Amino acid sequence: MKKPIFDVFGGPRQVVALALGMGLLVAVGAAVPRAAQHAGGAGGSQSVASGAEASVRRGVAGYAPAAAMSAGLQSGAGHEQGFAAVGCIGAQLETVRGAGLPDGEALAAGLRRGADGTVLGPALLWSPDEQVAACFDSSTAIDATVLAQIEARLRQGLPKFNIANRWSTTATNGSTGGMGNPITISWSFVPDGLPVSPDNPATPSLFASVTFARMDALFGGNRALWISKFQESFDRWGALTGVNYVRVSTGGNEWDDGAAWGNQGAVNARGDVRIGMRNIDGPSNVLAFNSFPNNGDMVIDSSENWGQTSNNFRFLRNVICHEHGHGLGLNHVCPTQLTKLMEPSLTTNFDGPQQDDVRAVQELYGDTSEPNNTAAQGVDIGLVSPSQVVTRGTVSGVNNVTLYSVFGNDVDWFRFQTNRTLLMRVTATPVGTSYATAGCSGTPAQVTTNALAMGDLRVDVTGSNGAPTIVSSNLAAAGAVEQATNLLLGPGFWAFRVNATNAPSDPQMYTVTVAANQVPSLAAATRVGGVQLSWTGVTNGTFTVYRALEDARASATLVETTAASTLLDTSAPANTSVYYWVEASQSGRAALAWAGSTLGLALRDCGGSDISGPGLSIGPDGELTADDVIVFINWFTQGDARADVASPGPMAGGDAEFTADDVILFVNRFSAGCP
Repeated sequence: MKKPIFDVFGGPRQVVALALGMGLLVAVGAAVPRAAQHAGGAGGSQSVASGAEASVRRGVAGYAPAAAMSAGLQSGAGHEQGFAAVGCIGAQLETVRGAGLPDGEALAAGLRRGADGTVLGPALLWSPDEQVAACFDSSTAIDATVLAQIEARLRQGLPKFNIANRWSTTATNGSTGGMGNPITISWSFVPDGLPVSPDNPATPSLFASVTFARMDALFGGNRALWISKFQESFDRWGALTGVNYVRVSTGGNEWDDGAAWGNQGAVNARGDVRIGMRNIDGPSNVLAFNSFPNNGDMVIDSSENWGQTSNNFRFLRNVICHEHGHGLGLNHVCPTQLTKLMEPSLTTNFDGPQQDDVRAVQELYGDTSEPNNTAAQGVDIGLVSPSQVVTRGTVSGVNNVTLYSVFGNDVDWFRFQTNRTLLMRVTATPVGTSYATAGCSGTPAQVTTNALAMGDLRVDVTGSNGAPTIVSSNLAAAGAVEQATNLLLGPGFWAFRVNATNAPSDPQMYTVTVAANQVPSLAAATRVGGVQLSWTGVTNGTFTVYRALEDARASATLVETTAASTLLDTSAPANTSVYYWVEASQSGRAALAWAGSTLGLALRDCGGSDISGPGLSIGPDGELTADDVIVFINWFTQGDARADVASPGPMAGGDAEFTADDVILFVNRFSAGCP
């Protein structure tokens, strides 16, 4: 049997609710006015008098006096009244057993009181195997010392999101390993009529689940719709963390095998997380309660209006997501600023888990990419084409949350592909904001968590199997972008890893970007005495230039090796078209095809193009202007022998024909500045 450990989640008029181990839910108090009121009223402190003058509400309806006494409550006839308080607490405790004690002694044993008889809080003794979580009405107060002791015990002074424990075994996984390991959690609905959280076994019908009857009624018989909202809630946690979810149903029904409440999950029979619904305390107040791992069972108050349609039934979905947050191992977290799902009071200001909530569960079960601790397991980014920028890890609909995170010695691997040689950029961008965290009692004291600079990111780009390391980047400080830029990579598969060099105790969220520059270029300009070449440069690059008389790289010969990105090829054959290629290498690695082929032409016989002075007079004037071109064109159209400057090729020398070769050669001479 599972040993349930509960949490309680309350709405705007939340009451005191202590949820103890051993399956006992002890709910005390009520939203005022509901019974006799004591000093303070709304916004003030409430107290319970000693003796027979006032009686304390006997918990959930049907509690026997002994059960009330064991919870530290006074039981008696007449009106009902509990105590209300502010904050949320959680701790391991042993309740004081009061069976057989007079009411006054039970009250004294179970409640800690001030000198004037005012109730200060529960009297607690620590026990290693029982846990409690409680939520309180924000309009009243409780002794801060009691809350501080409980909070300090639970959180052990850690100024971060409030983690209780993680699943150590599930029906699907068996043993789940350690912190950060992904898991599969199954979930199911229990059939109507099954007693859920039967705190008083003598009257189990008081707690019979009514999930299907109640939700079908609220949704006009559209069972598929309301079930889909539960599915969406689990799917949202799964989309943001390393938890995979499987719904279990049996016998062609929408519910599980109906095993007694508290049984462990079983493959194809019932979920690790089982969901039931019953009346808890009427509308508002306590909305639901949930067990912690290795349990996770959820009980929802059937008295609430779960059919509220606004924002795609956000009221329902946020309660489910919050309660299952406890089922994943999260306690409440403060301060209450309506910014975190796991705050003790419900809000519909946002949708589902937020930054602090997701960071906590990613620490427990890893991010969405786990396991990706080796290059072979790397997240496949796919083909990155020229001029393309690919970013992974972003999340829509929630701020400062990503799909990826690292903490401790965790390493995340990624893979991508290129189909030609390109200059690449690989970037890891930290994501997060600064926000306040504190114990819900004020202890530990409020601190600021800088989720942006939790980890100092490092990026290493490697071969496809994780070796060799091509480049490492760890230059930026924590909170700043880390990137490897102008990285020369050839066609094929590549890998890179991201980790935090300072091994942070909490997750550092981040996104990754792989970007490719445009296709590299190679230009060849005609010059007198050679061909002027220029190409796209590479940081720390070395270039080898090849040339051939035909457009065939295999027949090309070496021209020169240079670290520059320009070259004047003076060895090119005169007045002959040639083809060029450039190969590039970076930091001593093997050369890769970079740019080409590109056609070039060298002019070795200048021949002169300064043939006209001002006013189209014949004769050089020391300047190359439009007059020279006009005079040549006139000669050419008139068949003047002075325009016969080229033989086929265009090789210098007349051939008694006036063809395009002549014009091309003259224009080349003019462009090359031949006087």
